[in-house]
Amino acid sequence: QTAIREMTLSLDVAQVARSEQPYVRLRETATRLAEVMDGQITDDNGQPLSADAMDLIGSELENLYDKLDERELSAGSVLARRLFS
Repeated sequence: QTAIREMTLSLDVAQVARSEQPYVRLRETATRLAEVMDGQITDDNGQPLSADAMDLIGSELENLYDKLDERELSAGSVLARRLFS
């Protein structure tokens, strides 16, 4: 058996429609993993992320979804998938 010391979860925004609530699901998954593995959620520099910081990330992602919609490149659409793949 080997200990897992680090796990990275990422979200490819352009590939997943907003209606799927990808960030909410990613956050729930990360939170649950941290709980059951006795770990913590951190940023790329290893600094712990607070609930407020994660809320801010969610808000910023919503703004990104809005911008993609405004440009007719809605996340998860065929055009967005083709352009950002």
